[in-house]
Amino acid sequence: MQNFKSKNEYLADIESTINALSEPLFTCYKHIVLYNITTNGTNYAKNSIVNFSSLTLACDNNNNSASISSDLSFSIKTNNNCVLSDDKGVKTISKESACEIISKLFSHELPLFVTYNAQLSMCFINKFFELNGVVNIFNSTDILDLLSIYRDRNGFPCKINHALSKYNLIAKNTNNELKAVSSLYELLKALMKERDDLAKYVNIFGYVTGEPMSKFDNVTYVRFKNNDNYTRLYERVSI
Repeated sequence: MQNFKSKNEYLADIESTINALSEPLFTCYKHIVLYNITTNGTNYAKNSIVNFSSLTLACDNNNNSASISSDLSFSIKTNNNCVLSDDKGVKTISKESACEIISKLFSHELPLFVTYNAQLSMCFINKFFELNGVVNIFNSTDILDLLSIYRDRNGFPCKINHALSKYNLIAKNTNNELKAVSSLYELLKALMKERDDLAKYVNIFGYVTGEPMSKFDNVTYVRFKNNDNYTRLYERVSI
């Protein structure tokens, strides 16, 4: 039988390894917010978020290191309520309160948001906020899309399970609300170790055919190319 780590044990494990990372992201930003959503479909116009989880790292810009600032997770129910789990415990809240809590992530000083398949998740989160009276929450936020980085380096297939397999990663044994963001953290760490150019991918999203219909003002969209003279997405951004 596997020995599953408790939430506090896993957070301590992350914090003990963060300081070993050397990456310009830690000097450019004061907070790195890793977040993940799960949905009941892939069409953000028709489907909805069913779970949101995040892990915030507070960066020490002077020492090029970081520590855990906060973590949270909530499940969105059909009765307009959410079940929130954070460092204060578990409780039921309204969708409006859930929006307020997520909004606080954007109020961090110099934040960078990190996720996998950022374009899709941002569309879903935008819709969630619009239904609760808030618009364009991402338009002035810096985003790092791990899907674009992985696809740029490795090609297809490029679902998150392919990325985790590529780097021999599995989500650490921990409670469910941290499983998704723990996978993101492990992947972020692997991508950092592979090549130290992650900061160059901030606000650059790759696409295959046809630019996304829903575009964000702060994002530059660059088409992936497959050829012998391949250059990175950030090397082909129009100046």
